Amino acid sequence: MVAASGHTFAVDWWTLGVLVFELMTSDTPFAAPDSLRIFHRVKKGISDVEFPCDDPWTDLVRALCQTDPSERICMRKGGIKLFEMHPWYSGFDWTALDNKTMKPPCIPKLKSNTDMDNFDVDEEDLPVPLPYTDPGTGWDKEFEDPFGPKEFA
Repeated sequence: MVAASGHTFAVDWWTLGVLVFELMTSDTPFAAPDSLRIFHRVKKGISDVEFPCDDPWTDLVRALCQTDPSERICMRKGGIKLFEMHPWYSGFDWTALDNKTMKPPCIPKLKSNTDMDNFDVDEEDLPVPLPYTDPGTGWDKEFEDPFGPKEFA
């Protein structure tokens, strides 16, 4: 995609590999200080990326992010089954997932249908409030009222 030479859905598998890397490391595999350097690192490919360890997820990321789209794990002969049989998914019950019978690893306790306790934000995680002074120009008078119109037509 970055070369603007066309693409197939193989790009989606590459994107999944990048997402797995980001979820496992809290960083992007092609991080750089500016867009041009990011582009250059993407073009060099996953083989130049430094991984923090050598676990099964790293092998999966490398298999998903092959530079040649036809070499990505799900694009090879065997397709999605190669992905499902990857060691990182050892013990994962794909049949239960397909049948929608998989038990969730965690079921939050709810007091009622409107209980929002699982979504509370810690005070230290809140953004710093920015002061605002309305200039009185009316620049925002056309904005939608989040509580709905005062009168219905």
